[in-house]
Amino acid sequence: MGHPWLTLCTKQNMERHVEEFLSSQGVEAYLPQAEQYIVRRRRKERVPFFPGYLFAWVEPTSPKYMALTWTPGLKGIVRFDGRVAYIPDEIVAEIKQRLYNLTSSGYFDRRCPYQPGDRVRIRAGPFQGLDAIFDRGLSRQGRVRVLLELLGRLTGCEVDLNWIEKVG
Repeated sequence: MGHPWLTLCTKQNMERHVEEFLSSQGVEAYLPQAEQYIVRRRRKERVPFFPGYLFAWVEPTSPKYMALTWTPGLKGIVRFDGRVAYIPDEIVAEIKQRLYNLTSSGYFDRRCPYQPGDRVRIRAGPFQGLDAIFDRGLSRQGRVRVLLELLGRLTGCEVDLNWIEKVG
């Protein structure tokens, strides 16, 4: 059996900074990341898979454990009922393997095939069968914004990219 990992909570967009800092201090850190196509930048980038979180392995009796408190960009160690939430090494290994499989399968390479103004039909979800106008591209979760004509006016809503298809 491997060693248990701590789950660390970071300030917004500070995951990489915290990982780099901990590594420079000799702490084993793992930031789960996936390559994702970022529409507004028109390129693939590695993004945190669990935004705001990363894993670290530190002996609880080590001075490095106490020094975690002063890590720039770190909010703290995740705890439940005041007790540190340790993650078994097997779970961290499984996360690494699954992210590797998803990335190598191209799962995260989701370029948006629609342009603002395109007419689309919603194929699934609560608005299934309705026509809409594509408004804007993907969120990190693979959602898009479409405009639906409801009660005589255009209303924006988010749907999964896989739920729409081009009309005509």
